[in-house]
Amino acid sequence: MTLSLHIVLPLVAFFVALYTVMRVVRYRGDPVASSFLVLMAALAVWSLAVGLEHASVGLPAKVFWLKMSYFGILSVPPLWVVLTLRYVRAERWLTRRALVLMSIIPAITLVMVWTNDLHHLMWQDIWLDTSFSPPVDDVTHGAWFWFQAVYSYLLVIFGTLVLAREFARQTGIHRKWVGIMLLGALVPWVANLLYITPVPVFDVLDPTPLAFVITGLVFSLGLVRLRLFNIMPVAHEAVFAHMSDGVVVLDTDGVVVELNPAAEGIIGLHRSEAIGRAYGSVFPALAGRLEFTSEYTDSQFAVSLGHGDATRHFTVSPSSIAGKGQFNGCLLLLHDDTERVRTESAVRERIRLETELLERQRSEQLLRASEAKYRNLVQNAGTGILVSDVHGHVLTANRAALTLFRYATEEAIAAASAEQFFVNADDVKRLLEPIGQTGVARGFEAPMRRRDGSAFWASLNVIVQTTEAGETQYLAIVDDATARKHAERELAASRQNLRLLSRRLEEAREDERTSLARELHDQVGQTFTAIRMDLGRVMRRLGPDAQEAKALLDGITQMVDEGTNDVRRISSELRPGALDDLGLAGAIEFYLEQTGPRAGFDFTFACGGEECGLDASRSTALFRVFQELVTNVVRHSGASKVDVSLGYEGDNCVLTVNDNGCGIKTSVANTSRSLGIVGMRERLLPYDGELYFHGETGKGTTARVTIPLTHE
Repeated sequence: MTLSLHIVLPLVAFFVALYTVMRVVRYRGDPVASSFLVLMAALAVWSLAVGLEHASVGLPAKVFWLKMSYFGILSVPPLWVVLTLRYVRAERWLTRRALVLMSIIPAITLVMVWTNDLHHLMWQDIWLDTSFSPPVDDVTHGAWFWFQAVYSYLLVIFGTLVLAREFARQTGIHRKWVGIMLLGALVPWVANLLYITPVPVFDVLDPTPLAFVITGLVFSLGLVRLRLFNIMPVAHEAVFAHMSDGVVVLDTDGVVVELNPAAEGIIGLHRSEAIGRAYGSVFPALAGRLEFTSEYTDSQFAVSLGHGDATRHFTVSPSSIAGKGQFNGCLLLLHDDTERVRTESAVRERIRLETELLERQRSEQLLRASEAKYRNLVQNAGTGILVSDVHGHVLTANRAALTLFRYATEEAIAAASAEQFFVNADDVKRLLEPIGQTGVARGFEAPMRRRDGSAFWASLNVIVQTTEAGETQYLAIVDDATARKHAERELAASRQNLRLLSRRLEEAREDERTSLARELHDQVGQTFTAIRMDLGRVMRRLGPDAQEAKALLDGITQMVDEGTNDVRRISSELRPGALDDLGLAGAIEFYLEQTGPRAGFDFTFACGGEECGLDASRSTALFRVFQELVTNVVRHSGASKVDVSLGYEGDNCVLTVNDNGCGIKTSVANTSRSLGIVGMRERLLPYDGELYFHGETGKGTTARVTIPLTHE
């Protein structure tokens, strides 16, 4: 029984392999089927050689068929990898370089097999085992045998992993069939395990060829059920291959499984290059536009291929392919609509040109009417308008410009250069600067000359414009600003007179205050002093018994003292003596020392240099403003600290008062209703002084006063 199995099992594997080849040979046009056929042929060679090896009697014959079996043994692992990669549509990995590299070790091994007597790297020893009847050959394997065995196992493992990945990626009926094929792929591993373990019957009989044949049977069933074979009709060559429209067949994953010659011409790829690739890479114009569902209803759409005159236009009509209630893929019909599209495009272009011609004629009429209206507006405008080239030659001028410059006709003004109109040649350069930078000059004022030589003040607005011919021109709008200039000069003179009058009034007011303060101090003060001295003499003459009279005199003396203090205070307010005695900085510091404790705030004072150039009237004005600022702090801010600084910046004296109070609002600082702020600014106006406020709510207010050091 054992002997018969040694021979029968390989022969059974051989005939099963032949049967599988005959079953699938009609699909040899498919790349997967062709790879499968070659793999089955290699298994048939392997199985037949093993059977003949065991059937031979002598050792030389057994060794010969052992070597012949390696034609199949070495071919099966690479062919297994090719088959699995083509089955999962990964043909991009099967490049010529990859196939050559994968075949190097099998080719070297085949040479080593037939030259083993020279190196014994495949088999160190071969002998007949007479414990079997008939005897069987047994070997001691060499180093190269184990190397090629590991390589072959790696290829088989890789192909099996490819199937396992496809199983994890598929769903539905496809997942079921891939799972069956994956189980079939595991059969050779089980068979090899039986061969390398001490299992009776298989200790000298290698069941691997038969196991691969079983896997081939499973694969043939899957290929026939799932691939193109059941999709295409019987009349493939008569109908499908000769259709004028392109036809592309896709599976459920959007992978191309078949296309006809017309489709090859459309996409520019040979059938062998397109099959197995995603439709988006084969037909980029369709990428992302297909939905793989079992129903397509009126989903035609147009695509274009190529560029320029070589552009072709197609209508794509997708439809589903279903079998036994299952969605198996879709079929794309590509109809060439280039001629129709070009005809329609030519008709549309003719209509467009005719419409454009009509629109152009209408636009020209509107343009002529607009030009006439524009020229009428320009000619009758009350403002002078001139157009000149970049060299200053006047091209056109309206009636107002002719009247302004006192020319009779456009021809007469065109003979003049624009530079002749300016009194000062430097004004031309100043006018061209903003025009060269921004292309516009607005509100430019300069004295200009009329034809008769009389001068007038002009206000110009100039813009750069470009004609249809690409020439640059200047469009100038000229207004006579003479009357306005005279009014501005009169207004400036009036303001200067008002400033001088205000200064004189302030000086007179200060002189009056000084005189009044001196009178109070010299006259009223001396009178109070004399009264107090007389009261002292009276009190000294009273006897010890005149206590009531002494009390009365003490009260009178106290009132005299209070009157004396009031006279001093009023006199100081009318004209601070510290300002005359200590100067501006000393007066400010003295005032803070007197006011701070009484008002309840701390203060700091910093003076940034020696006083210089500030006359008495300016010092007085600045000190009065300072007094008003401190008064506002006490009345309105609620501050607990005031920082005052006095310094000089260039030709100006700068006084800064900063507090940490509630902060003044911008609306209050700029309003004319605040009499105190208005009064301070009016006090500074005669001296060209300025007052600024900056306040932040809850953080305080900063007042900054600047006043020139010298007279105008």
